[in-house]
Amino acid sequence: MGGEIVKATRFTSVPQIVRSLRTMNAEERAAIGATLLKDGAKGIALQTYRVFQGGIADSFLNSIMDRVQEMIDSGKIPENHSETAAGVRSWYEFFNFVDGQPDTTRFEAFCALFMAANTLSHADGDALLEHQLMQIVNKLSAAQMQTLLVVMRFDGYGSNSEILVPNMLKHVGHSVRSLLMMNMQGLVDAGLVAEDWKHNGRDGTTWRGLSDLGQEFKRRILDYEKMREWQQIEKQRAASAGEK
Repeated sequence: MGGEIVKATRFTSVPQIVRSLRTMNAEERAAIGATLLKDGAKGIALQTYRVFQGGIADSFLNSIMDRVQEMIDSGKIPENHSETAAGVRSWYEFFNFVDGQPDTTRFEAFCALFMAANTLSHADGDALLEHQLMQIVNKLSAAQMQTLLVVMRFDGYGSNSEILVPNMLKHVGHSVRSLLMMNMQGLVDAGLVAEDWKHNGRDGTTWRGLSDLGQEFKRRILDYEKMREWQQIEKQRAASAGEK
């Protein structure tokens, strides 16, 4: 088995590397790590090993593997996605995320961007926007991410910020207006919330809280949520068919 595992770690297929690492005991994993370092391995293989050894495999790494399989089953991304430049970069950005201070809310955002970056209709160069969004999301705090989701919810309402802010406070998990304002400014600085969010919509027009970049982010989130809903429906159908 050991020779096969060493060979597998030289591939760029992250799922294949993870499956190999899962079959190993601690001693075998240590041997693989030593082999990778001795060979001067860089990039996705070594990064996968390092994150796996850090204990992430028991939580976020297992979860991303499940989500990626859903994307493949739904026909959203190709099975060999991690052999492309966009796929390798997507895994790289994901590992940067889990190597920091990951949380479940940003994890789902990463999954959405992962799917968009590796969609079948993408050429390798088309994923630059998704990868940049991954970097932006990675720098957001959990509170900023939660605030962004609330802005997405209210974006497009026929109202203005004076009316919306009290309603937004009901959904961000606290009632501190100054904290909401601080998180909104952080999202403005990140390029996801419109700079004039406090003022637009006052003349009776639709309130737009998201910037153009924020709109692109929202579109990818919605596409991902539709995929997950479809997957749940298919699983329920399969379960019902099995009971008959």
